[in-house]
Amino acid sequence: MPVWTWYGEETPVSYNGQPFIFLLQITDDWNFTTAEGAPEQYCYPFLGDSYPHPGMYQLFSGLPLFFFGVVEGGRYQVYVINQK
Repeated sequence: MPVWTWYGEETPVSYNGQPFIFLLQITDDWNFTTAEGAPEQYCYPFLGDSYPHPGMYQLFSGLPLFFFGVVEGGRYQVYVINQK
């Protein structure tokens, strides 16, 4: 099950009448050291102003990603959302 950070349950309901199935979540804690001379990445918190994140980059700007899917007409349909 997805682990929502803010405001409780935000699972999308359906696609063309078919209920979404939760596939996976990529957490918000993927940090990488920046290369020398690389520009700073800015963080965009849910509330408040953006701020620099010196010395680190965060995958997807530090936002968790959620993948949901359905099968429609023999094709996989994947819906990806982040939670900011």
